Amino acid sequence: MNAGGTEDTNGGEPFDKPGEVFAPPDAQGAPSLPAPNPHLVAVSSVPPADEHWANTMSSAPTLPHAEARPPVPMASHTPVVGASTWYRTDQQRYKSVYRRANPWYRRLGRAVVGLTMIAVLAGLLYFGAQQVQDYMDRDKLPKPGQDAPEFASTSFLVTSSSPAPELNGTITVDTASRAFEFVGSGSTDAAQSGLEIVSPDGTRVYVRQGDGIWHEAADGDDNVAAIMTSMPYLLGVNDADDILENKLRKNYIDLIDETTEGVAPDARERYEMAIDTDNYSSDYPLQWQDFEDRVIPGAVQGDAVPVTMWIDGDHVVVGLQDDETHWAWERLAYSDERFTPIDPGGVAVPAAGSTPAPTPTPTTAPAG
Repeated sequence: MNAGGTEDTNGGEPFDKPGEVFAPPDAQGAPSLPAPNPHLVAVSSVPPADEHWANTMSSAPTLPHAEARPPVPMASHTPVVGASTWYRTDQQRYKSVYRRANPWYRRLGRAVVGLTMIAVLAGLLYFGAQQVQDYMDRDKLPKPGQDAPEFASTSFLVTSSSPAPELNGTITVDTASRAFEFVGSGSTDAAQSGLEIVSPDGTRVYVRQGDGIWHEAADGDDNVAAIMTSMPYLLGVNDADDILENKLRKNYIDLIDETTEGVAPDARERYEMAIDTDNYSSDYPLQWQDFEDRVIPGAVQGDAVPVTMWIDGDHVVVGLQDDETHWAWERLAYSDERFTPIDPGGVAVPAAGSTPAPTPTPTTAPAG
């Protein structure tokens, strides 16, 4: 359509004729395009200016001349690497970084330090094990409360000297009646060699020398006095608790050595001790008095009195020795059977110097 209201077809037919739009499809012909506008063609055919062409060429991207390739398929675990590209694995990178951060001299130094620490630790463990073993195997006093069996008779070998009672011989005692028999020993020139002292009931005492006659013990007989003095100390010690009183065990005894003598069943344990009787007597005077009256006659006070004790497998004290007082005895045997010594009362003569009992003079009654 032009300015006059008519359609300008440039000498051709209009684009759409009335009625053709509504014509049946079979009646319609092939669609045709409008004729090109000569003005537009003339404008588009004009070559652009050089400046405009330069701007256009500079702003447009330059693409490489390569054929289109399909995308690389994605992998689930290992990425696909091109032939010209190589990546190190995590383990390889770790090894490389580790070698650079830890040169050989540093690793060697750490190894030396580690071995030194292991050696020191092993030494400490060995030392600790030795200490534990020494503690377990340490010498120990007999446990308290280990009572010895009761027995009816026992015999001792007494070898004591002054200031203790001077005795050298064998004493067999009945523990109930205190009847005893002493037989002296030693060399032929010893004071008590061949001496026999017998008490049938613990009160009457008879003495003889060798194969001599029996006679009653005289008053002030030193040998009889030594036996009577020793008897409470011999019968007063049966087990370790009789010597090692509870308070004495705790703070006043230094165990020097513990040794096993002999072989089973006759083995004996020997305990070599140093007893602080000085402090013990001052701290516990009553217990010290009992120790003096029952364990060691004439016990001395000192800071380390040497005392040795022997105990058998039945917890019976079978030996005691005090180097300060020279008191020493060994238990030879003990039995459940009673001991009955001989009674020389019927043949014994009065002691020398004693006044015999007056003999009654028979009288004759007057006749009648």
